[in-house]
Amino acid sequence: MGLKPNKSFIGTLPKCIKLACNVISEPLTRIFNLSLSQGIMLNLRKISKITPFDKGGETTDRTSFRPILTLSAFTQIFEKLVYQQLISYFEKLDILFEYQFGFRK
Repeated sequence: MGLKPNKSFIGTLPKCIKLACNVISEPLTRIFNLSLSQGIMLNLRKISKITPFDKGGETTDRTSFRPILTLSAFTQIFEKLVYQQLISYFEKLDILFEYQFGFRK
């Protein structure tokens, strides 16, 4: 339910996923768990779109751009679930460096 409808995506609209969440949550859970337990990446997760974003500066210089990656809504859900599980595990065992700030709340 945490998908942002105004965020860039590929494929199925986040709004459609939210409307169908009661129907698709169990099959998605099974697919995601199988993917993690078998170490197999879904073809859906391998698709993305990279768009150059101007950071300012000379437009002829490649370093004036940074890549913006657009993923499918299902990939965003999968990544969020894995992230939440990993962070919970790391915090429970207190194994992150105290000055590690990137990708943390």
